[in-house]
Amino acid sequence: MSGNKPRYESLCDQLQAVFDGEPWYGDSLIAKLEMIRAEVEEPSDLNKTASYVQHLINWRQFVIKKLIGDIDFDITLNTTADWTDINIEHFEAWDHLLELLRDTQNQLVTLIRSLSNEVLIKQVPGKDYSFEHMLHGLIQHEVYHTGQIAVYWKNR
Repeated sequence: MSGNKPRYESLCDQLQAVFDGEPWYGDSLIAKLEMIRAEVEEPSDLNKTASYVQHLINWRQFVIKKLIGDIDFDITLNTTADWTDINIEHFEAWDHLLELLRDTQNQLVTLIRSLSNEVLIKQVPGKDYSFEHMLHGLIQHEVYHTGQIAVYWKNR
């Protein structure tokens, strides 16, 4: 990465690498999810992983709402807004879930690319942290749960 690259571009690059690029630690989130789908025979085998994916979508939507200035939107930890139960009965439901995940990625990339370094240091509406802190947290959250998904499927 260039030392002259704006911080928002660096954050966007990191989010892209974790999502569907080539992160230094191994498989991206999408690559891992596609490998998992190739391994299963029954849609219901995807239920636990689908809960993780929906959880990631929920927090991505939180970040999107905050990036567009929504002061009122919030997620309370350990509620259904945080962890939503998912029941995959057909592979089409899994495909739809991944489509929603990709949609949030596109929204995030568009919003992050519209930021400036000055905006990154501003406080998130309704929170006591900056946009930059929130975006770093989102990236860390993605890596954390991608690892959990990988371990679950390795030990399954």
